[in-house]
Amino acid sequence: MLQEYNIAAIVPITQRQQSLYVARFEHTEDPDITWPHRHAFYSIVWFTSGNGLYVVDFEEYQIQPNRIFLMSPKQIHNWTFSKNSKGYIVLIDQIFSPIFQDDFSTSYIDIHDKKTIRLFIDLHENLIDQCSRKDLLSQKILMAGIQYYSSAIQQIIFDSSQPPRKADSQIVSYKKLILSDTSKIKALSYYADKLKITTSELNKRCKQVTGLTAKQYLLDLKITEAKRLFIYTDQNINQISFEIGFEDPSYFTRIFKKKVGMTSQLFIKKYRL
Repeated sequence: MLQEYNIAAIVPITQRQQSLYVARFEHTEDPDITWPHRHAFYSIVWFTSGNGLYVVDFEEYQIQPNRIFLMSPKQIHNWTFSKNSKGYIVLIDQIFSPIFQDDFSTSYIDIHDKKTIRLFIDLHENLIDQCSRKDLLSQKILMAGIQYYSSAIQQIIFDSSQPPRKADSQIVSYKKLILSDTSKIKALSYYADKLKITTSELNKRCKQVTGLTAKQYLLDLKITEAKRLFIYTDQNINQISFEIGFEDPSYFTRIFKKKVGMTSQLFIKKYRL
């Protein structure tokens, strides 16, 4: 089973500001934790200099100057970076999820113009300063700052022709319900009852936000989790099938092939580390 860490396990208690951590990347020690791993929080890393490789789930991305990596809770993370790497790191607990509304719609963004770079430097430095304070006013400023910070990131995504997905709190909650218990696949009526809406409304909203029916979206989340486990664990197909809630491994293998375009055996052979 992949290890999942909260902010408390990543940074020293003396550097934490409750559910938020903001610091210069070069001033943050690499924690003594298992790699790869998954986070229980939002992670934003802006490299102002340096190079290397950033891995989110099973996708590899090049680290380069002025690239900001965006990672949502539950995603699997690993990286290797040069010693001269500098920038900023922001870790945000899921308590701030009403501000973010949904997971990031892209794994990274690039910023180039001097005005935007200056804005983000000022934003990060102000957040670092407020995190060092312990008064009630700083807490209010931090909440407002994180909201502005989130909006600034979404604006860059929008301007780079990668518009963020339409936010819908019910679909955000639907996803959280699915991921909160991966050991069983429940009927859509169960999730709809939890959300206090009809299955028809759940399907309608899911289609509007994701382009998929509620059942298709559920299976997509399950298959994504299966791919993570195939790559980063040594469990066999039957074990992973049961772990993510499929009682019939043969049904799981059919769904996997349909969604991924290859059999689970071929996927393991191609991608398992």
